[in-house]
Amino acid sequence: SPATSNRSCVVGKRIDRQCLPPSPEAIAAQAAMTRYVTRAPKGVFHYNSHEEMDADRLRWQVEAMQAVADLREEQPPTST
Repeated sequence: SPATSNRSCVVGKRIDRQCLPPSPEAIAAQAAMTRYVTRAPKGVFHYNSHEEMDADRLRWQVEAMQAVADLREEQPPTST
């Protein structure tokens, strides 16, 4: 990569982590973080009052919380 092209990737007996490709665990963690779904619709909204905006925001937040709860109910319990 251009960021590592001007420096050595080996420091003594240690290899600089920035020169290594990401581990499978790091790739899986990054993929898990990018799989979230927002419940609020996208766009620009114009409200007549703060109360209208608060009502929509609260509704979207409750819907998101209910969706997460539904997903947890569907998943079988894991043994620890």
